[in-house]
Amino acid sequence: MIFKKNKKAQHAPDMVDFILTVFFSFFLLMFIGMILNGGIDKFNDQTEKNVDDFKRLNLAIHNLRMQSAADIEINIADIETQIEKSKIVDGKIVTSCNDYTNENQCNKDVVELYHKNKNRNCQWVETENLCQVNTNENG
Repeated sequence: MIFKKNKKAQHAPDMVDFILTVFFSFFLLMFIGMILNGGIDKFNDQTEKNVDDFKRLNLAIHNLRMQSAADIEINIADIETQIEKSKIVDGKIVTSCNDYTNENQCNKDVVELYHKNKNRNCQWVETENLCQVNTNENG
């Protein structure tokens, strides 16, 4: 028994290796978590944008259907433009003048539905408390 192992001396390197492994694993997991979390955040942002675009498109089409059902004149050539121009104003999709909820938004036409059309504009009708398309025949 001349070669007896010193057990106390063996514990110190094992403990250092264990501590280094724990620290390395902790930082490695943090690094991997940040990479995965960044990818998930980007994916979530893109998903929210796609859902918002879908809702806007869906509600714009719905608004056009409602106008058609109410026998409001819809220019077929303008449908695609109206859908593209539709925007969310105060939490409501605005596709036509009828969708404005207050006089200020209506008269300013904040979505610019008829911005380039000099013969048509949105006008607030006080007696009916709603916004309608005003057609200027004189142009």
